[in-house]
Amino acid sequence: TFESNTNDPSKSINDWFAGYGANDMNNEESVKITDQAAGVAPPSLASEKEALDNEVLVGEVKDKPVKRIQFSGGGNLFSMTMDKEKVWDEVQLSCWEGCNKETDNNIKGPGLDELSFKVFGVGIETEFLPLDFNIHAVHESTKGETDTSSTSIGFVLGDEDPQDEFVVDLYYDDKFGTVIFKTVAGQSKCPHEKNTAAIEDPRITVTRRPSQHVFPNEDMVFELEMTNVGVGEESQFILYTQHRDNDSGLKFFLDGNNFAAEEFTNIRKDSTYKKTLVIQRGPVSYQYSAPDIGLESACEDGSSSINDLTASVFDETKSVSQKLYNVQEDDDTFLIKFVEPCPKVEWAGELNRDRHFVVNTNSDDPDNLEVIVFNPNHGQAKLHNMTSDRLQNVFLYYREVGDLHWSKGRTEIVNDDGSADSLTIDFAAEYAYKEESDYGYSSLKWALANKVPEGTYEIRVDTECDQLGGPADMDSYSTSILSGVIDLTPPEQYGAALPLRESILVGEEIAAVFTEPVRCEAFDLAVTAHLDGLSMVLCGQSDKCNLKPKLMPQSSRYGVRCCSEEDKGGVEDWVKNDGCDVWAKSKGLDNGCHIAETYEDAKALCEMNGARLCTRDELEADCTIGTGCYKTDQLVWSSNMFQDVELDRNDPPIQISCDGRKVGFQIDPTQINVEDWIGAKLTVEMGKINTAGIESPSNVFDMNGNPIARNVKFEKTVGNIDLDQASTSFTVTLKQMSNCADVSSEVCLGEIKDKIQSLLKLSNNDYNRIEVETVSDASTNGSGESVSARIRILPADTTRRLRHQGGISATVSNTKHSVGLFRALKSAVEAEQGNAGRVLDATGAESSKMDAMIVNIKDMKILPSDSDMKLVTTDPELKEEEEELYHYGSMKGNDDGRASQPILNKVERQAMVDEIEKKERSMVDEIERKSKSREEAMMNEMKEESKSREEAMEAHNEAMMNEMKKDERNMVEEMKEESKSREEAMEAHNEAMMNEMKEEKVAMMDKIERMSNVEDALFRELKESKEKLLQFEWMAVTLVCVGISLAAFITLRRNWT
Repeated sequence: TFESNTNDPSKSINDWFAGYGANDMNNEESVKITDQAAGVAPPSLASEKEALDNEVLVGEVKDKPVKRIQFSGGGNLFSMTMDKEKVWDEVQLSCWEGCNKETDNNIKGPGLDELSFKVFGVGIETEFLPLDFNIHAVHESTKGETDTSSTSIGFVLGDEDPQDEFVVDLYYDDKFGTVIFKTVAGQSKCPHEKNTAAIEDPRITVTRRPSQHVFPNEDMVFELEMTNVGVGEESQFILYTQHRDNDSGLKFFLDGNNFAAEEFTNIRKDSTYKKTLVIQRGPVSYQYSAPDIGLESACEDGSSSINDLTASVFDETKSVSQKLYNVQEDDDTFLIKFVEPCPKVEWAGELNRDRHFVVNTNSDDPDNLEVIVFNPNHGQAKLHNMTSDRLQNVFLYYREVGDLHWSKGRTEIVNDDGSADSLTIDFAAEYAYKEESDYGYSSLKWALANKVPEGTYEIRVDTECDQLGGPADMDSYSTSILSGVIDLTPPEQYGAALPLRESILVGEEIAAVFTEPVRCEAFDLAVTAHLDGLSMVLCGQSDKCNLKPKLMPQSSRYGVRCCSEEDKGGVEDWVKNDGCDVWAKSKGLDNGCHIAETYEDAKALCEMNGARLCTRDELEADCTIGTGCYKTDQLVWSSNMFQDVELDRNDPPIQISCDGRKVGFQIDPTQINVEDWIGAKLTVEMGKINTAGIESPSNVFDMNGNPIARNVKFEKTVGNIDLDQASTSFTVTLKQMSNCADVSSEVCLGEIKDKIQSLLKLSNNDYNRIEVETVSDASTNGSGESVSARIRILPADTTRRLRHQGGISATVSNTKHSVGLFRALKSAVEAEQGNAGRVLDATGAESSKMDAMIVNIKDMKILPSDSDMKLVTTDPELKEEEEELYHYGSMKGNDDGRASQPILNKVERQAMVDEIEKKERSMVDEIERKSKSREEAMMNEMKEESKSREEAMEAHNEAMMNEMKKDERNMVEEMKEESKSREEAMEAHNEAMMNEMKEEKVAMMDKIERMSNVEDALFRELKESKEKLLQFEWMAVTLVCVGISLAAFITLRRNWT
């Protein structure tokens, strides 16, 4: 490697012969001569080629060229050799043995780098060396008897491209004694040689750019034109995109195909080639720096099939490029920009979890609803920061279900000075900036109090952006619509408990009606039955009895066992068992064992023996075992007396029923001894019942979770009906039927009755007590082998009694009536289903196995006699109100099962109160009108009657007076004819008559006076009745008004609080 200016002799061409070259000449090795005359540089040199700068000739170069050379490419070589001889003064500098040094140097033109060798100093530094010249340099040193040596420098010029043509001037450098090359004319292909015409000169033009508003899912389309303006007939170009800055995933397609770079051959001169370039958005961004699309000769591109160089070594290139953009913000800023949709927001928190909301009286903050949204783009910016771009607002909208208009929600913002402002909810507002976390969650409170009335609502959150005039989803975004309820009105009892009469039947539904639908599963229920004269009976010996304890009337008959704390040691028949603190006795209380005594008789027996009845705990601890009197499954009296029986909703006798606004329960007659409950007073409480200091979470809740303010309490009485006169109906399913292929036949009905009679051991006289009301085939194949029948057991004939071998049963009072027979039949079914293999007859005694299999017995109802129906029949005056309550109670809420709008909000409730007051006023007016009408009718009737009586009296008096005058005239005539003596008698007679008339008149006046007194009394009574009626009516109205005022006061107070 030679350099033009260096202090290293081995690097200087001037000292080569004297220094470095002399060493080679004196080298003992044989001379190696390399003849490299190809048109390309040897690989050993090309790997270290450097760029040359030949722009200016050095001063030592002659002004005129020594030689002008013209040659063509395509493989032809132009070679030339230059000789130089030098005479040495010192012989020792010669190579006496003789040696030759031959080197091949390849000179590369502009654009090449890493060329590590230079030839003859300055020549290497100029730009006059053409491309691809091979210099064949032969250094010959001869050693002989003379002191001379010579050097021959040769070079070969050539180019591989057939279309290339060069004109080269050769200059001689006096200082370094070498040749300098300068290209002065010609034409060259890639890489282009300076001062020659370009064979490949590409041009690219963007003829059409996309609009500045390209939507995210649309293609951004560019139309391109490629042209070669060089002198060559055909060229080979590479079209490529610069992906260096494409870090956001833009996708490129050229004429429908994926595109990064594509090579085009046979590009003709002055021809235009059109191409369509499509750019698609990356997965995240909407804005990108403008990429470049370039067009260059194939040899300049590293991916070209003909490239044998590296594009980066060219100082000058014919490569051209254009920026791909659709938005130019200023002179220096070009962008690929897709229309960014309005930013999205999503529901978060409880709204996202439940997809529904409820604001009720149990809410932590019933005046506000917390609304949380999520910003999916929080990694880029908060919502407020996005307002610097397209985003304007993020509003919360709401509307009542059924309404078309959406309203904006508002929130209360507390200022630094403590004052509060009511602002529209805007998650992109400045006040909401601090409410958005770094994780993208933003929370604001929707103010409800005094702004949003109760009701069922829909809500959504909208982002709103600058209007571009495109699709709506580009200018705004809406979350999914959520529905919810704002209900701050708790349910209340509506009307009195149903039925409206005081007496009810066992098994009849007892219900309360509320102002809106309520949940059935959440309330506590306490039913207290006040039962007089009941005591507990239970087993006296656990190893002989498997019956459960039960309450029985004290008039029933059961066994007797006595206990005493006194020491009875040594006294006959008294026993004290291990683990017991009492002595017990059952045998020898009074002449043997007592197995059927009333409670009072049993108590008296124990007291007579200086003891008492045993307690339940003592009996269950087997403290009376081994006392001598026992019988399998025998129950005995305990001292435990019960006046009240308490049941809750989980006890078997209680069956809860719900229907819309109506919540009720039934006492299952099959789970109790109906006889014990006849006439019992029931105290019922529904709602939240705390026990033993433990607060109950239950209550009567409406469909939106509002609890009633106070428990519902009422009382009912079990109708004191005569069970001996009552009927019982139930449904029974029987198998193994042989005559029911036709279920409507008399034979089938007779078989069913026979089975029931056989099960109950009824006498033939009681056969007609069994009625089969309906029958249906319950078999799977329609054979009638299994049937379901509705049975009615009629009351027993009072002249007959059910008996068994031992005489009248001790439990006849429990089984002779239809309820007792049903219970016996039910026990038989349970025993058969439990594989007990035994049944009970009507008296409770064991009998043989059943002839037919009873699968089920259910739906038992007690039907009172006609005489008792009045006890369980609602007063006709309350019937209309009762039917209205039943109808109102059965009204359902929404059918979708979701929390519905409060059935009666405050406005509706006020309307209902107004309607009640209106009805009350109408009733009062009607009562007054009827009272006034009755009063006027009675007065008119009394006046007419009085007038008639007066007219009749006057007519009677007038008739009497006329008669008296007539008689008087006759008497005067007779007196004139008679003697004077009889005149005296006549006068006496007249006087007597006058006295009689006076008395009669006085009596008549007394009668008239009495009638007048009666009339006055009737009028006073009517007036008092009217006054009492009016007092009652005004008292009712006053009570209603007081109730309404109290309710309004409570409501207002709750709102104030």
